[in-house]
Amino acid sequence: MDATRRLESERPAPGFPGTSGGPRARRPQVAASARRYGAAAGFSLVALFALAASVSAQSAEPAQPEAMAGAGAQAWRIVAVDGGAVSGGPEIRFSPDGGLTGGTGCNRFQARARMAAGQLVIDGPVAVTRMACPGMLDAQERSILGVLEDRIDIGFDPLTGTLRLSNRGVTLDLRAGPAPSGPAEAPGPALRPAPGAAADYVSVFGLEGRLNIRAEATTGAKVLTEVAPGTLLRNLDCREAGGRRWCEVEMLDGSRLRGWAAAEYLEPAGAALRAGQEVFDAIGHLPCAQGAAADPAPCEFGVARDAGGSAAVVVIRPDGTRRALFFQDGGFLGADTSQADGYPATGARRDGDRTVVSVGDERYEVADAVVFGG
Repeated sequence: MDATRRLESERPAPGFPGTSGGPRARRPQVAASARRYGAAAGFSLVALFALAASVSAQSAEPAQPEAMAGAGAQAWRIVAVDGGAVSGGPEIRFSPDGGLTGGTGCNRFQARARMAAGQLVIDGPVAVTRMACPGMLDAQERSILGVLEDRIDIGFDPLTGTLRLSNRGVTLDLRAGPAPSGPAEAPGPALRPAPGAAADYVSVFGLEGRLNIRAEATTGAKVLTEVAPGTLLRNLDCREAGGRRWCEVEMLDGSRLRGWAAAEYLEPAGAALRAGQEVFDAIGHLPCAQGAAADPAPCEFGVARDAGGSAAVVVIRPDGTRRALFFQDGGFLGADTSQADGYPATGARRDGDRTVVSVGDERYEVADAVVFGG
């Protein structure tokens, strides 16, 4: 296996927190508003949202021009989940061709939708990027994605300009206009190698406080340090001791401190999570172009891999900013687009032993060896 590489940075790459596959927080149950919403029967998908955007222009909170444009994607920000406040600027965008895209406040998603018998119908699975969501953002994401399945009841309140999506006991309230963009992030440093052999990694989860790292595999041993949920650790070994499973872990903060942690508070750290914290299985250069007419030039990259052709490739662009590309089963899955860069369209094509990925007018040539290793 390739030597492990890590960005020498004091904080993760901006806007790219990673992912994990462990248990998620329980969905918050907040009482929904008692307002009666009008049914949406008889409308096509385009007509429904064009009407809603138009009516909202007469409400106390007018629709923004983008939402009023019938020819393009209409942006709706999610303002409440089950009547409760939201974080991270979640939104949904509806396109005239039936495309549905958006963000949960953490991950991006896309799907196909249509109107049928007064309901919004999601055709097929919703594709979602796989980044880890901290705390309440995780519960919020589960609620939003739980609504966006199968057949969704839909209604519109003309008094407030609020669109309501209801499914499986959960409601989403939306208002016309895109979610506000967050503050600009400063670009991180360039990729640099770090010593150490590749190993399995785990992430701390499942507790509100901090996890004790002990000198021995027992609760009576000295506490060497404490780590917060979401901390990435190198997993050296696990064993049973005193009726409990313990894992020997190593800190990745430069101290290389080793100790033992209770295994029930550790979960495997997937490729996207490792890449988000700048822990890579390999680094190198790949051809990239930053403009429709630009010639390819070498760009630095780091890659974190999982089995079966799943990988997260983080490319350092010439201006020092990053672009994350996600692969699953060897094929391109998506990129870390955002409202700040206008959610550019993404695509991919095969060219020999490489995948040529397009993100707007950006191009990246990713060899199979980058994704699979070797």
